[in-house]
Amino acid sequence: MKRKIWGNGYNHLEIEHLDNHDLSSESEKKVLELAEKEARNKDIIIIQDARHGMMTPSLINKIKNLTKEHNKKIIANSQKTQRESNHLDYRGVDLICMNMKEAKMIEPGLSLQNV
Repeated sequence: MKRKIWGNGYNHLEIEHLDNHDLSSESEKKVLELAEKEARNKDIIIIQDARHGMMTPSLINKIKNLTKEHNKKIIANSQKTQRESNHLDYRGVDLICMNMKEAKMIEPGLSLQNV
């Protein structure tokens, strides 16, 4: 649930109430069924992981396997929020998007000179 407080046409304050619990196995199954249906008709699968519990390690692995079965490319973007980084769960995807802070969580010695 989100609540925004506006004044003079500007958003001054935003209050969010989030449930960051992982998906139930039943919900995970429904997401995977939808992903499999869509994978048949798409060239690329994109995962946008906002780190609120939807993309469990189990679901990530199942979607990675699904894309391999259907010979599809996979792009992932996972945000580092209050929860610890899960970027390594996306190991093996075709492309992963992250900022420098997120990359340094995986490779602490990384700098722009190394890239």
